[in-house]
Amino acid sequence: MPLTLISTIYEGNATNAAIIKFSPDKVVIITSKPKDEKKSTSRKSIKDLKSRYKTIQFKIFDTSIYEIPKIVNDACKAIDKEHKSENEVILHISEGRKTQSLGVLFAGFIKKDKIKGVYYFIEETNKALPMPLLDFKLSPTKTLILKEIASGNKKVANIIGKTKKSKAMIYAHLNELKKEGYITENMEITDAGKIARL
Repeated sequence: MPLTLISTIYEGNATNAAIIKFSPDKVVIITSKPKDEKKSTSRKSIKDLKSRYKTIQFKIFDTSIYEIPKIVNDACKAIDKEHKSENEVILHISEGRKTQSLGVLFAGFIKKDKIKGVYYFIEETNKALPMPLLDFKLSPTKTLILKEIASGNKKVANIIGKTKKSKAMIYAHLNELKKEGYITENMEITDAGKIARL
């Protein structure tokens, strides 16, 4: 089965270590479109890796620099595409913007059934450190509540009608969602809530 490495990047050293360790057939680079292609460290690193590994297919996936829900969503799309192509998928998060690395890690949590693992490479030793894969999954009722709030429906009576759950149960779920950081006290969906809905 072909292997795809989905990786964040900056200088390329850790990405190179990941390529050596995992021998992928394809590398999907999660990065952002630079203001100046010629001065971009990550674009230069990608160019160097492409010239070093001519038999590996490289694909650049430009995403946001700081908007974590968008990064997570884009990384999930990349994982789904590679999984649908029947490729094994490994995620590498050592390089690049911390927000992008976190976004790819969170995508790994969401799509853990479609990946072999998430790795961080220790700079001093180039040793691959496997990351734990936590679970972002919420109950169907909490997911529906988040969907309703995200669509602008913040009235508890309407949410009760949509979920067909008791008033006490909905208030308990809302309190848990607030406590866990998925919604604010004003019933606004947070970035964590946006990610949990993916």
